[in-house]
Amino acid sequence: MNPFVNIRPEKGKLQVSWGFNTFAKKGGGKYYCYIPSFDIYFNADSEDKVKIKGRALMRMYMNHFLETKDGLKGLAIQLKKLGFIAPHADLVIKQIINKSLINTAKFKSTDILPDDFRDAEAVNIEQEEIVC
Repeated sequence: MNPFVNIRPEKGKLQVSWGFNTFAKKGGGKYYCYIPSFDIYFNADSEDKVKIKGRALMRMYMNHFLETKDGLKGLAIQLKKLGFIAPHADLVIKQIINKSLINTAKFKSTDILPDDFRDAEAVNIEQEEIVC
């Protein structure tokens, strides 16, 4: 799955959804994990916890932006810094900053793995949504 963040206007609010991959590598009784599209590293004690912890970390990451006054502006700028691309990106980012988004903004990325994770197992995390 290609990582994505979608921001969609809906009934006076914005719905934000995202999807990402976590790469996990077992070593020393633990799983060493990486979410490349957001540059997040973490450890997990079991294979089941890789997905649980990945979801929790991404929700915290998104909440960091979405629960602040200028959160969407910060999120849009951060997505651009991380290499996410949207059609007409500059216009979309301007609309998000000005709170005048009309159509769905679809940011997409690709995973670039460091050498340590080239042979790691990929875990696709399903889309999560919140409304702000």
